[in-house]
Amino acid sequence: VYKGIPLLKFFDAISYKPKKVVFVDDKKEAVQNVVEALDVAGISVVGIWYKAFGTADEKSLSDDGKERFRQFHDQADWWKIDFDISEAVAYVLFELGVA
Repeated sequence: VYKGIPLLKFFDAISYKPKKVVFVDDKKEAVQNVVEALDVAGISVVGIWYKAFGTADEKSLSDDGKERFRQFHDQADWWKIDFDISEAVAYVLFELGVA
């Protein structure tokens, strides 16, 4: 599961170099790959691996979930998600037991 290089290419495509990235995935290899790639690029990263219900192999999106993802992804500028980052940070810190 290689997500590190594509993530770096994405940042390059939008002319953006973050100071820090929090990467969350249900696949340990994906987290390790992103952490390694961002470390090499000099970007601070926190990698969080989680396991949801059962194993990652058992999980699949329902047809409704797949359609929602398609609708989201097909929007122009889908990567410009507008949300309150302070709420997202507070949630992650709470879930990590830091807040």
